[in-house]
Amino acid sequence: MLGRRERTFYQGESLVHAAAFFNNKGGVGKTTSVANLGNRLAAMGKKVVVVDLDPQCNMTQYFLGDADWEDLYLDSASSADRTVWSFVRPINQAQNLNTQRADDIPVENGRFGFRLVPGHPFVSRLDDSLAEQWGNYRLAKPGGIEATLWCHLLISGLDHQISNLDYVLFDLGPSLGPLNRSVLMACDSFISPVSPDLFSLYSFDNLNTWFNSLKKSIKMTKSIVDEEVEDWSENWWFEKFSEGLAVEFLGYMSQQYVTRTTKGERRKTKAYSRFLDEIPKRADSLYQQFDNKFKLNNDEELLVGIMPHMYSMVSLAHEAHSPIAGLTSADGLTGAQFRQRDKYVEDMDLICRNWVDRMERSNGAK
Repeated sequence: MLGRRERTFYQGESLVHAAAFFNNKGGVGKTTSVANLGNRLAAMGKKVVVVDLDPQCNMTQYFLGDADWEDLYLDSASSADRTVWSFVRPINQAQNLNTQRADDIPVENGRFGFRLVPGHPFVSRLDDSLAEQWGNYRLAKPGGIEATLWCHLLISGLDHQISNLDYVLFDLGPSLGPLNRSVLMACDSFISPVSPDLFSLYSFDNLNTWFNSLKKSIKMTKSIVDEEVEDWSENWWFEKFSEGLAVEFLGYMSQQYVTRTTKGERRKTKAYSRFLDEIPKRADSLYQQFDNKFKLNNDEELLVGIMPHMYSMVSLAHEAHSPIAGLTSADGLTGAQFRQRDKYVEDMDLICRNWVDRMERSNGAK
């Protein structure tokens, strides 16, 4: 069993490991990666919950069948109560979080083997609320700390609600805004999906600057609290707050690009090769930002794995609301696609085992 071993406001130990898929660049196959890696974790016998915190709700739309999707979202008032918005709405309304709500977080089941906390477009409203509370956090005001660390409460609530939960995975939008900041402050680890292009290099530069600034802000706030005589140890957020920025960078996943074939051999195109050669350097610079307990082994790279290019099968999987590994002839799979699907499963299982190994070596392991 993996996970952060910590005491929370609940009785007993929390064993869940919270991991985010995070990059400020869009179009890198993030949602498809989260969904299909979550499926392979479930196939390994792990209990997994995916939380859709991208206001575009692509993960929820992929996960739910068309009828379930319409039933959930057709009425905006009732949909709010059946999605992650029901948990975070108090923040948007400048109210204290109610710890009792953490026992009844909405989850959905589907073909993927994991459970989903559905997203909601209203989540985009949180950025303004959390930006305002960030000022209070930096001044070490308890209300600002509680609002900023709301995601720790969500993780603990899911762990309490679902017995023997192993992983909580966060599908985040491509943003460096307050919402994603609050999630990263509560997570144990994150990995960055990228594509072999120029803007992926910029994304690592952005993350480097962003995390550097975040670390300084957290350190300053903790120094203010250290001077306070008030005892805050009974607050549900105190232990997580005391850790500071504990999230670890476990590496990146790259999308596969289509290569050219010359005399029967696949060859890298010049432009993509140049970007691929540069990405490890930028990723390593980001890795050095963190006081990681996860250490690279000899000759180990930060590349967790390359997501296979599946051509039309990605669209087919989304239409069927199925992981690629679960596609059948009833979903429209034909001919050589069956072999392609099976090879995909082999590749994804290899990536998944590598990822699990890194989480075991991170600060999430006891």
